[in-house]
Formats: sequence, C-alpha cells, structure tokens
Amino acid sequence: MQTKSLSKYQQIAKELKESISSKALKPGCAIPTHRELIDRYQVSAGTIRQALSRLESEGWVRSEHGRGVFVNGNISDGKTPKSLRKSMVGFAVLGSYSGVELVDQLFLNSVTEHVQESGKHVLFGTFDPISPEGIAQFETFLSRVSKVIVSQWINNDVLELLRQWEGKAVILGHVPDSSASYEDFSYVLGDMEGVGYMAAQMLAIYNHKKIAFVVGQTPGKSGELEPVAPRRAMLGMRRACDEYGMEFESFFSTSESENVDIARKIAEKNEVTGIVSHSCRFGYLLHNVLQAKGLVVGEDKSIVCAAGIPDPHSLIKLSLVRVGCGVMATEAAKLLLDDSLPIVHKVVPSTFEKGQTLGFAK
Repeated sequence: MQTKSLSKYQQIAKELKESISSKALKPGCAIPTHRELIDRYQVSAGTIRQALSRLESEGWVRSEHGRGVFVNGNISDGKTPKSLRKSMVGFAVLGSYSGVELVDQLFLNSVTEHVQESGKHVLFGTFDPISPEGIAQFETFLSRVSKVIVSQWINNDVLELLRQWEGKAVILGHVPDSSASYEDFSYVLGDMEGVGYMAAQMLAIYNHKKIAFVVGQTPGKSGELEPVAPRRAMLGMRRACDEYGMEFESFFSTSESENVDIARKIAEKNEVTGIVSHSCRFGYLLHNVLQAKGLVVGEDKSIVCAAGIPDPHSLIKLSLVRVGCGVMATEAAKLLLDDSLPIVHKVVPSTFEKGQTLGFAK
C-alpha cells in the first residue's frame, strides 16, 4: 500500500515533535523564532504558522503574545498535566477549510490579550466539524484545556462534545447551524439579521429600488457547511425590502469560477442598481468586474458589504456594515474567565461605515 506523503507543514510539525520528545527542545524552552524556522526549512511564513498551530492544537507548545512559542511540559505521553490544563484556555476555529481567516485572527488576538492579562495561556486549533477525524482532533484538544471559546461553524457533533466535556465553553461569532440547539451555552454572536437589514436600508435611503444579495465562495472553503450567517443576513434584507418597497434577488456561488460569472451577470442587469455582498473579498471582485464593464461604482451601481474585513492595503474604500470583532472577542473572553457568571447570551449590534462604493441611484 502506498503511503500518503506529508505536506510541508506536517513534516515540520513532525520534526519539531521529535525534537521535543527527545528533549532536544526541553519543557519551558522557547522554540526557534518564525524567522529562524523560515530560514531553516525554506518555506513561507504561512507554512510555519500552520505547523505551529498544529503543535498548539495537540498541546505540544503554547504561544505567549509578544514573547514567542514555548514547549509545554510532560506531553510526550499524549496527556496534559492537570496543573497545566488549568492554565490553558482554548480557542477553537471550526471549519472545513485550511488556514485561518482574518476574522479568526482578529478574534484570536483580542482573546489572547485578555486571557494573558489573567495569567493564563491560549491554546489555538482549527478543526473540521463535519469529518470524524476533525471531531476526534477537537476532542483531544478539549482534553488539554480547562475552558474554550469556539468560533465559526458549530454543529450538533461539536455541541454534544462540549456537553460531555467537564470544562466551560463560550460560543463566539457565527450562530451554529440551524439544526443545532445551543441555548444551554453562553454565547457572543454578531447580529447577522441586523447586518442584512442595515445593508439593505442604506441602499433604500440612497433610492435604490432593485437590489441583489450575493454570497461568494471563499477560496479553500468547503461547500458542505450550511451558510447560516448569510441566510440570516438575507432574512434581515427581506424585512428591509418589505418595509422600503424594494425588490431583491439572491445569488449563492459554489465555486471561485462561479464568483466571476455571478459578478458579470449582475453587471449586465441594468435594473439592479444596488448590490449587497456578504464578504469584502467578493465586494472587491464585484468592484473590479463592474469597472471592467465600464460602470462607475457608486454612480451606476452601488455596493454595500454585509460583514467581512476590508483589506487595509486596498485603495478601494468599501461601504460596509459589520460587527466589531474585537468587541465580540473581548466579551467572550470575559464570559469565559468569570466563573461567577451564569449562562449569558449576548448579541452585538452592527455599525455602518460609508465608503466610496455607495451613491444615489440614477
């Protein structure tokens, strides 16, 4: 039987584990810096981050903000000592895609800052919630921490594990999928229905009569997970359209190539003057396609992004409705660390930022 070769980041993680097991890297010692590892293995910074994230999710190392990455103690037997587990707070991102999105990184930065102020450490991991292997890895992750924040795609399998687990969990970010019951957990969620409502409302204020709602496929993401957040945003849009007398149609992409096809289709619909994009990534794509068709964004057609993180390096300033990631993550960390609090449910409202992509309909 042919053995499947390891990816580069898996090879690096394997070598570092061997160094820890052989005591070449001793408990409590800092592992080489990102730059040293990049130079040693001749790979990108993203590959090193993936390797270290895998080691963190399995409990081999811990990341300390501003200081570096350190070897945990007594993990060669696969078990985390109870004393160490009490000092570890987990941050788990659930999703069937590789890598970490910017929103997850913003969540993690805010959580880490708050947790480390309390004298604890953050263990980070990404897991696929729709595969048996991913659920098994998440279960191992939970055995290494005393408390956990879980973010993104949360289904019944994940919730059942959390109910059986002896620690404390807080749900952050997206609502779990529509079949999941999560009222017995504390949560801090973004008001996605409010985001959709406000995005459509802004277009109504600028006199748009027919609008489109577009959900583009993100590179690397599986189409198997139910897009709950976009559908909740669409509920808010429907409500706003009913109230303001607007028409709207929706487009859901299932591939990156279809993203471009949908953008071109909308560009050719003269009657559609307002567009709500459920991500900034697709908002930029729409902007570029409309420009290529000779249209002036903000005059011929307007774009409002419902959620997402704008590219700080882009010259295009998108009009955007969003929920503050830092606010949400800090609130989740406070709920997690305060053992005196009962189950708490928080929904963070949205705010609007006007950019150059919104103007009055002609």
